Amino acid sequence: MLLARTVSVPDIDAGMRAGMYRLFSRYYANVSATQFDEDLASKLFAIVLEAAGELVGFTSASVTEHCIDGEQLTVVFSGDTIVDQPHWGQQALARAWLTEMGRLGRQTEPKRLIWFLIVKGHRTYRYLPAFALRYVPPSSDSVSHELTRLRDVLATEKFGREYDPSSGVVCFEQSRGQLKPECAEPSEREMRLPEVTYFLNANPGFRQGDELACLTEITRDNMPPLARRWFDEGYNGG
Repeated sequence: MLLARTVSVPDIDAGMRAGMYRLFSRYYANVSATQFDEDLASKLFAIVLEAAGELVGFTSASVTEHCIDGEQLTVVFSGDTIVDQPHWGQQALARAWLTEMGRLGRQTEPKRLIWFLIVKGHRTYRYLPAFALRYVPPSSDSVSHELTRLRDVLATEKFGREYDPSSGVVCFEQSRGQLKPECAEPSEREMRLPEVTYFLNANPGFRQGDELACLTEITRDNMPPLARRWFDEGYNGG
């Protein structure tokens, strides 16, 4: 049975941190333990996924306040995310993430809650259509154009000249790691998914660690039914 739980980053001890890095380094190249620890330390919380007490996945996030065009926003920025291959397709981590977003959404009302992330691989990009109805990229309507504007402001603020608004891609001057080749490439089945095709075209440098900047608004009206149900669990005190 898989168990997902939220842990405050200051409460993550050396043993868990080392286990997180061991799991991460199975799938990612060119990221040292020091770089990993520095990135984790910049986050507020992590959601860890365990099977029989063994760490098999995690994601982390920071939460910051921003004023953009005179509007106060709460922004969740996702950090490293990985799930061990035998557990690909599980829903426990997604459920825990959305439940946590429900709690955060209740706490931060009436401010809008924004999810900002940069994506190295197609599997992470596929969380967007699973969690949201409207997200960027791609951008096609007036709502999406407004989200694109928010993404560009946040990405430029965070990454400066390493972010290219014309492509929506962050290209680091010094590598911050990339998926190992055996993990980066989609399978034949995955290649038939339109969101995978989109990601590969939008971020052609993903093999070298380029990241696609993505953004959506976290609100129950912007969620498919299952995501909305899990969000509501947190919002209503679950």
